[in-house]
Amino acid sequence: MTRPPRLSAFVIAVGLTCAACTSSGANPAGGPRTFDPVTQMAQVQAAGELRVGLPKDLAPFAYTGDGAPRGFMVDLARFIADSLGVKPVFVVGPSGKLVKMADRGQLDMTFSTSPITQLFTHDNPTTNPYFVAHQQLLVAAGSGLEQVSDLGDKRLCASLDPVTEVAAGELGVTPSRVIEASPARCIALLRKGKVDAVTASNVKLLPGAVDDPRLKITGDQLSTEGYGIVGAPEGKGWIAYLDREIVGFKAFGSWIESYDKWIADYVPRPLTQAPKMAVEDAAALFPEATPTPSPSPAG
Repeated sequence: MTRPPRLSAFVIAVGLTCAACTSSGANPAGGPRTFDPVTQMAQVQAAGELRVGLPKDLAPFAYTGDGAPRGFMVDLARFIADSLGVKPVFVVGPSGKLVKMADRGQLDMTFSTSPITQLFTHDNPTTNPYFVAHQQLLVAAGSGLEQVSDLGDKRLCASLDPVTEVAAGELGVTPSRVIEASPARCIALLRKGKVDAVTASNVKLLPGAVDDPRLKITGDQLSTEGYGIVGAPEGKGWIAYLDREIVGFKAFGSWIESYDKWIADYVPRPLTQAPKMAVEDAAALFPEATPTPSPSPAG
């Protein structure tokens, strides 16, 4: 596959590689490995850059508003770029748009913020999860709200995936009011005191906790869902390579180091080791989200 030309819109070029990282793709003799010319890895090396999609407004996974991108996703992207001996070039935009760009081969990889389901992996070449998330609550610190059971007669804003997360009407408690809105809108309403709590994947709640120290993530883990990297669809050997690099990022301690740096301070029960989940296991959590079979041809 010939790489489409790099798009100029939304592109932030970062001329840095993670020289201190050791990668599972490293050449034992020193320097990056070489690959069969038909592979995506060889094409990335020939281009001299790894085109990476970063979702906007998703701190602490990706700080993209000012200066060079930084955050958990950026650390992993640099680790992968370093393994290939290239620089990362970051494209910032809405996650859904970035996935479409990867599907068209305009990006080599993008960090998806859509939970892994069987339908999602059918439609998009997806790695093993780079992160495992849970539906929880975002509340005002000192509000006395800690669990879903505290939401009776409270105002709740819900921003939920209908397949992977628990609907507000199924929480076993009756809020006085339920609003459905985007994560950003829900967080804004909480800041203004117009709702008492927000429920969503903690991936979507973390920007609120990061940006406003008056807010905190709390509550039981109501769901479990994996988030993967979407790769260029025709890149030979690419998803398997990315999976190996994710394993290396975890095995060398880089995953937990990055998690501790960017994420641990904002979650109620920080992890002590990187989670282990295969994309097949993440997708199998939601078997109802399967592709519709094509109709049989008329005989």
